[in-house]
Amino acid sequence: MATGLLRKRYLCSVLTNARDDDGRTALWYAVDSGDLALASLIQSKGGDYAAVTNQGENLLMTAVKAGADDIVEWLAGTLIPVNTRDNAGNTPLHYMSSIAADLNNIVIAEKLLRKGAWIDAGDNEGRSLLDKVKTHGQKPELEAALIAALADPAVQREPQNIERFHDGTAREMKPVRTVRFRATPGQYA
Repeated sequence: MATGLLRKRYLCSVLTNARDDDGRTALWYAVDSGDLALASLIQSKGGDYAAVTNQGENLLMTAVKAGADDIVEWLAGTLIPVNTRDNAGNTPLHYMSSIAADLNNIVIAEKLLRKGAWIDAGDNEGRSLLDKVKTHGQKPELEAALIAALADPAVQREPQNIERFHDGTAREMKPVRTVRFRATPGQYA
């Protein structure tokens, strides 16, 4: 009996984590369609919320791109760190530049910033979200909200000395404290 139950759970996990040619899973498609109920069901059945596509896009980035603010709220900070990066160095906040201009942009940006997203994080070419929005010039409301957020001291900035990992995460490198001591001649002989 227990073996049959384990086999069913294993098969369910394998099917929910099967990937297409681009590395997308069933959970990715549920997030991309903006269906929170389906996404949470797939995740509860063993769907891997930490999976990334071949381009390094994680589910939080997909939710931002889809404009699904409820899924962003569900994923951001608790299941997926808000400052992870794809293969091009984009954070979930960078994906704001690829979605349609509407008021939902500002809601999603505010949620990411509240969860600790670095407002001035640069991609592999050093461009921040504000740089990308200014270049395209198509989202004046988002640009104004980002400029206002930059003036807010509570909004987090990207640390200058960060260490990036292969999985897209990063952490601030702390300075190493060096302790010097003098040995007297013959002390360690």
